[in-house]
Amino acid sequence: MHEIEIKQFLTELNSGTPNFEVLFSGKKSKKIDGLYYPSKKEILLHNLNFISDAFLLYTAMHEFAHHIHFTTSLTATKSNGHSTEYWAIFHELLFIAEKKGMWQNPLKNECTSLLQIHTQYSELSNKFANEVAKLSVREKDQSLFFDYMTRILKISKKEVKALLKVDFLKIDLKDTWIGSALKVVATKKCEDWMIDSLKEGQPETIETLKVKMSNEVDYKSEKELLEQQEQSLLTRIQKAQNELDSVRNKLNKI
Repeated sequence: MHEIEIKQFLTELNSGTPNFEVLFSGKKSKKIDGLYYPSKKEILLHNLNFISDAFLLYTAMHEFAHHIHFTTSLTATKSNGHSTEYWAIFHELLFIAEKKGMWQNPLKNECTSLLQIHTQYSELSNKFANEVAKLSVREKDQSLFFDYMTRILKISKKEVKALLKVDFLKIDLKDTWIGSALKVVATKKCEDWMIDSLKEGQPETIETLKVKMSNEVDYKSEKELLEQQEQSLLTRIQKAQNELDSVRNKLNKI
């Protein structure tokens, strides 16, 4: 693939971000596969590193997520930071690419045995949640019910309640991961759209949901970026000045 094709691919995933450029270094790097330069809004890819287009596009999406994060989030202070918000953006890009049939993880077709085990595990998890729900309904004394679940089965009360909710909402755990599902339904801010995303098989993690629950971020203008950098530098200078004053006071007392 060429640089123009990769840019078109990324733009189709998210066309609402500020303009950016994709460049090949024409080199091979042992340290990194790609870089994002925020000052130039430029994605640099060490194209000789890649043995397949799938790997190349994965790295391109990784760096594109940095671009989206840096240009749309007021909390993005480091262009290469891998924060919770960053991973939410990156995973969303991967999900969109797979859903549109534009990209697929090559391991998806290779790890059939792992997928089968996951499916069996998920089916057992649904059965387990259902049995927990049946026991909860049958046992009038909820204290004894929770004692059995927490002390004997070693399941926390919060997880038990989440299992009951998973069964009540009929969430098919084949479409998600039980750990993520339990965290989602257990959160106090769990909303209908979160449940829908689980039922649709969207790979939501609790980290992604936390980001989505926050207010929408605004696009940062060049002035806002500079003001943010200025404030960060002023804070560091003030901290250094305080430390310097403290050292000088100690010296004066000697």
